[in-house]
Amino acid sequence: MRDDEIRCRQVVEMVTDYLDDELPPAVRRAFEQHLLECVHCTEYLGEISATIALLRRAGHDDRQQ
Repeated sequence: MRDDEIRCRQVVEMVTDYLDDELPPAVRRAFEQHLLECVHCTEYLGEISATIALLRRAGHDDRQQ
C-alpha cells in the first residue's frame, strides 16, 4: 500500500467530510481513487448519501445546508 492510499476504515471515518466537501484536495483525490477500486465503499457512500437525503426530506438534518 502506498502512503497516499486510503483504506476502507478511513472512508467510513471521512465520509461525511467528503459529502460536505470539507476534505483537502489531496485527501479528496485519494478518497475518490479508493472509491474507484472498492465496490463496498462505493455502496457505503451511496447508502450514507441516501440516508442523509431522507433525513433532509423529513426535516431531521441538523447540519448546515
